[in-house]
Amino acid sequence: MIRSMSTFVIATLTLLVGAESASAANEQRAAIEEALSHDGLQKIKIKGIDLAYARPGASLAGYNKVIIDPVEVSFRKDWDPKRAGSRANLSAQERENIRSGVARIVQEEFTKTLEKGAPYKVVKEAGADVLRLQIGIADLYVNAPDTMSPGRSRTYTLSAGEMTLVGELIDRR
Repeated sequence: MIRSMSTFVIATLTLLVGAESASAANEQRAAIEEALSHDGLQKIKIKGIDLAYARPGASLAGYNKVIIDPVEVSFRKDWDPKRAGSRANLSAQERENIRSGVARIVQEEFTKTLEKGAPYKVVKEAGADVLRLQIGIADLYVNAPDTMSPGRSRTYTLSAGEMTLVGELIDRR
Protein backbone atom coordinates (compact mmCIF):
# COMPACT_ATOMS: atom_id res chain seq x y z
CA MET A 1 0.00 0.00 0.00
CA ILE A 2 1.41 3.38 -0.97
CA ARG A 3 0.79 6.02 1.65
CA SER A 4 0.23 9.59 0.64
CA MET A 5 2.08 11.57 3.33
CA SER A 6 2.59 15.27 3.68
CA THR A 7 5.92 14.75 5.42
CA PHE A 8 9.20 16.53 4.94
CA VAL A 9 11.31 13.41 4.47
CA ILE A 10 10.36 10.08 2.99
CA ALA A 11 13.04 7.78 1.73
CA THR A 12 12.33 4.23 0.73
CA LEU A 13 15.17 1.77 0.55
CA THR A 14 14.86 -1.65 -0.95
CA LEU A 15 17.65 -4.17 -0.71
CA LEU A 16 17.15 -7.38 -2.59
CA VAL A 17 18.82 -10.23 -0.74
CA GLY A 18 19.30 -13.62 -2.33
CA ALA A 19 19.11 -14.79 -5.88
CA GLU A 20 16.05 -13.86 -7.90
CA SER A 21 15.64 -14.34 -11.59
CA ALA A 22 16.59 -11.22 -13.55
CA SER A 23 13.19 -10.84 -15.17
CA ALA A 24 11.30 -11.15 -11.88
CA ALA A 25 13.62 -8.61 -10.25
CA ASN A 26 13.21 -6.21 -13.18
CA GLU A 27 9.41 -6.53 -13.07
CA GLN A 28 9.45 -5.94 -9.32
CA ARG A 29 11.67 -2.86 -9.69
CA ALA A 30 9.47 -1.45 -12.47
CA ALA A 31 6.36 -1.89 -10.30
CA ILE A 32 8.09 -0.20 -7.33
CA GLU A 33 9.29 2.69 -9.51
CA GLU A 34 5.82 3.28 -10.91
CA ALA A 35 4.14 3.12 -7.50
CA LEU A 36 6.63 5.42 -5.78
CA SER A 37 6.66 8.01 -8.55
CA HIS A 38 2.94 8.64 -7.83
CA ASP A 39 3.90 9.77 -4.32
CA GLY A 40 6.42 12.31 -5.63
CA LEU A 41 9.51 10.23 -4.90
CA GLN A 42 12.43 10.08 -7.30
CA LYS A 43 14.98 7.31 -7.76
CA ILE A 44 18.40 8.12 -6.26
CA LYS A 45 21.71 6.26 -5.96
CA ILE A 46 23.07 5.28 -2.54
CA LYS A 47 26.22 3.20 -2.19
CA GLY A 48 25.39 -0.32 -0.97
CA ILE A 49 21.63 -0.01 -1.70
CA ASP A 50 20.11 -1.65 -4.78
CA LEU A 51 17.09 0.62 -5.07
CA ALA A 52 16.36 3.90 -3.25
CA TYR A 53 13.86 6.76 -3.57
CA ALA A 54 13.65 10.16 -1.92
CA ARG A 55 11.46 13.23 -2.04
CA PRO A 56 13.26 15.95 -4.07
CA GLY A 57 15.01 18.42 -1.76
CA ALA A 58 14.67 16.20 1.32
CA SER A 59 17.53 16.38 3.81
CA LEU A 60 18.44 14.37 6.90
CA ALA A 61 20.66 17.18 8.24
CA GLY A 62 18.24 18.21 11.02
CA TYR A 63 18.11 14.78 12.62
CA ASN A 64 20.37 13.18 15.21
CA LYS A 65 17.97 10.59 16.67
CA VAL A 66 15.93 7.73 15.24
CA ILE A 67 13.03 5.57 16.41
CA ILE A 68 13.00 2.04 15.00
CA ASP A 69 9.47 0.69 14.62
CA PRO A 70 8.84 -3.05 15.13
CA VAL A 71 9.94 -5.01 12.05
CA GLU A 72 7.17 -6.49 9.91
CA VAL A 73 7.93 -9.85 8.23
CA SER A 74 5.93 -11.64 5.54
CA PHE A 75 6.67 -14.90 3.75
CA ARG A 76 6.78 -15.21 -0.01
CA LYS A 77 3.41 -16.38 -1.33
CA ASP A 78 4.85 -19.48 -3.03
CA TRP A 79 6.92 -20.59 -0.01
CA ASP A 80 6.11 -24.22 0.84
CA PRO A 81 6.87 -24.59 4.57
CA LYS A 82 7.94 -28.24 4.80
CA ARG A 83 10.09 -29.61 7.58
CA ALA A 84 13.64 -30.24 6.43
CA GLY A 85 13.92 -33.83 5.16
CA SER A 86 10.19 -34.45 5.51
CA ARG A 87 6.94 -34.03 3.66
CA ALA A 88 5.20 -32.70 6.79
CA ASN A 89 4.30 -29.01 6.87
CA LEU A 90 5.55 -26.72 9.58
CA SER A 91 2.91 -25.88 12.15
CA ALA A 92 1.45 -22.39 12.40
CA GLN A 93 3.45 -21.91 15.63
CA GLU A 94 6.72 -22.94 13.93
CA ARG A 95 6.05 -20.49 11.06
CA GLU A 96 5.30 -17.75 13.60
CA ASN A 97 8.54 -18.58 15.45
CA ILE A 98 10.50 -18.15 12.19
CA ARG A 99 8.69 -14.88 11.38
CA SER A 100 9.15 -13.39 14.86
CA GLY A 101 12.76 -14.63 15.07
CA VAL A 102 13.70 -12.91 11.81
CA ALA A 103 11.93 -9.72 12.96
CA ARG A 104 13.80 -9.75 16.29
CA ILE A 105 17.21 -10.34 14.67
CA VAL A 106 16.72 -7.58 12.08
CA GLN A 107 15.53 -5.14 14.79
CA GLU A 108 18.54 -5.95 17.01
CA GLU A 109 21.05 -5.63 14.16
CA PHE A 110 19.69 -2.29 12.96
CA THR A 111 19.77 -0.98 16.53
CA LYS A 112 23.36 -2.21 17.09
CA THR A 113 24.54 -0.75 13.78
CA LEU A 114 22.98 2.64 14.44
CA GLU A 115 24.31 2.78 17.99
CA LYS A 116 27.86 1.87 16.90
CA GLY A 117 28.95 4.07 14.05
CA ALA A 118 26.06 6.11 12.74
CA PRO A 119 25.48 9.71 13.79
CA TYR A 120 22.00 8.77 15.04
CA LYS A 121 21.06 7.88 18.60
CA VAL A 122 18.27 5.28 18.91
CA VAL A 123 15.44 6.62 21.09
CA LYS A 124 11.95 5.53 22.16
CA GLU A 125 10.07 8.87 21.97
CA ALA A 126 9.29 11.18 19.04
CA GLY A 127 10.67 14.71 18.87
CA ALA A 128 11.67 17.51 16.50
CA ASP A 129 15.05 15.94 15.76
CA VAL A 130 13.81 12.32 15.64
CA LEU A 131 13.45 10.37 12.41
CA ARG A 132 11.18 7.30 12.26
CA LEU A 133 12.60 4.14 10.66
CA GLN A 134 10.12 1.53 9.47
CA ILE A 135 11.69 -1.76 8.41
CA GLY A 136 9.99 -4.62 6.66
CA ILE A 137 11.03 -8.02 5.39
CA ALA A 138 8.97 -9.03 2.37
CA ASP A 139 9.01 -12.26 0.40
CA LEU A 140 10.92 -14.25 3.05
CA TYR A 141 11.80 -17.66 1.62
CA VAL A 142 13.52 -20.12 3.96
CA ASN A 143 15.09 -23.10 2.17
CA ALA A 144 15.56 -25.44 5.14
CA PRO A 145 13.86 -24.20 8.29
CA ASP A 146 15.36 -25.57 11.50
CA THR A 147 12.53 -26.49 13.86
CA MET A 148 14.92 -27.53 16.65
CA SER A 149 13.21 -30.92 16.86
CA PRO A 150 14.88 -33.63 18.98
CA GLY A 151 17.15 -36.14 17.30
CA ARG A 152 19.96 -35.87 14.83
CA SER A 153 19.42 -34.50 11.39
CA ARG A 154 21.53 -32.98 8.64
CA THR A 155 20.24 -30.65 6.01
CA TYR A 156 22.33 -29.56 3.05
CA THR A 157 21.42 -26.54 0.97
CA LEU A 158 23.24 -24.07 -1.26
CA SER A 159 21.49 -21.08 0.28
CA ALA A 160 19.61 -20.34 3.49
CA GLY A 161 16.96 -18.55 1.43
CA GLU A 162 16.17 -15.05 0.29
CA MET A 163 14.18 -11.98 1.25
CA THR A 164 13.56 -8.36 0.34
CA LEU A 165 14.46 -5.73 2.93
CA VAL A 166 12.40 -2.52 2.73
CA GLY A 167 13.00 0.55 4.87
CA GLU A 168 11.27 3.91 5.13
CA LEU A 169 12.66 7.01 6.82
CA ILE A 170 9.79 9.25 7.88
CA ASP A 171 9.48 12.66 9.48
CA ARG A 172 6.13 12.89 11.29
CA ARG A 173 6.43 16.61 12.22
